Amino acid sequence: MDGFIDRHRDGGGVFVGIVAADIFISVLLRYFFSLSIPDGLRLRRLLLGILIFWGIAATSYRGTHITVDLVWGA
Repeated sequence: MDGFIDRHRDGGGVFVGIVAADIFISVLLRYFFSLSIPDGLRLRRLLLGILIFWGIAATSYRGTHITVDLVWGA
């Protein structure tokens, strides 16, 4: 079960990366080319909603808070 949870946690990380890349590309396109990604805002809202509920589910399962500690993890 822990392996299953770890894979799903990694999937959440992929979603965070997709949202960050989408925002970064949107900013670059708007700043340099005066273009925007069609329906980019709706895509970001959808992905952020998924991430919020993913985080709630992960913390509910584990019973702990979400923590990020790169030094301790290494």
